[in-house]
Formats: sequence, structure tokens, C-alpha cells
Amino acid sequence: ARFAVLARAAADGQAPQEEGEEEALVTDALEPCDDAPAAEAARNDPGARPSGGDAAAKLAKWADDEAKVDRWMTSRGGGLESPLLAAERGILRMRDFFPRDVAEHALAILQTLPEEAWELSEQGGEEDAAKHRFWSADLTDIDALAPLRTIFWRLLKTFRGEPTLPIFSIGRDGASDHI
Repeated sequence: ARFAVLARAAADGQAPQEEGEEEALVTDALEPCDDAPAAEAARNDPGARPSGGDAAAKLAKWADDEAKVDRWMTSRGGGLESPLLAAERGILRMRDFFPRDVAEHALAILQTLPEEAWELSEQGGEEDAAKHRFWSADLTDIDALAPLRTIFWRLLKTFRGEPTLPIFSIGRDGASDHI
């Protein structure tokens, strides 16, 4: 299964439903980092991947290190507004977005979620919706990923000069899923 994070940015705390509001797909988050040897070993040996609880603790530790997070944010341009504006209302795919170990920890958490945490989204193409089938969950429903919610919010505090209330979801697709 592939995993992605979908961010919807809405000005003034409103759900993003109006023309001109932006979406960003943040996925494939891999980059060399402090824990690169452990992350590399985990990729090569699924049994070496951290458990969901261990991953959650390591994710929280990274997010609590303000100096590390600030350096990382600076390396990514300080926020998501510029890339969103450049995408001109399209989907923005950002590779290597998070440090490798952070991405690995988030993946370990996602892989340990019970099936009932995922909600099926399916549409046959009617009612002006794209034909699709995939699974999603609201990031606010996954306590272990709470540190990422805080980081995402810091990346998009304002959009076009207006305060935002970003809504982040995660998605999973399997062999028979599509969009």
C-alpha cells in the first residue's frame, strides 16, 4: 500500500470548498538524516522497522526538538504557501519532504493502524466527482501522529495573508484502488 498526506488549506478556519483554495499532496518523504543507518536497515528488513509505539515516541522526540524542526523547516523554504501558490490550484507533490527517519516513523505508525481506522472513499464518477476508490483517515483521529499535525500547522499558518485552519488527512491505496 502507498500512503500520502493530503492537506487542505482554508482561510478563516473554513473548510476548503471554494474556488481558489489549495490542496497539497505531501508524499514520498525521504531524506538523509541523523538516523539514516537505522532507517536504511528498516527499509531493507521489515522486521527491523520500529513498532508503532516506538515510532510514535521517536516522532514526538523529533517534533519536540525545536532547533531541529526549525532547521528542517528552513531547509524546506519555511512553509508551504509558496509551493502551493506555484502549483496554481493543482496538486503539489513534494518528494523527500520529511527527514528520512521521521518519514519511516510515520510510516510505521500508519502500517500499524487497525483496519477500522480507515474510511473507504469510493465514487463511480457521477455527481461531478472523479471516479476513485481509496482509503483515508483524518490525521486528528490518530494520536500517535499528533506531532505531525503541529508541524503541518506551522508550515501553513497563513495563506494569502489570511490565517488558516489546515485540515490534514492520510490516504492509503491498495492494488485495486484508483483515482
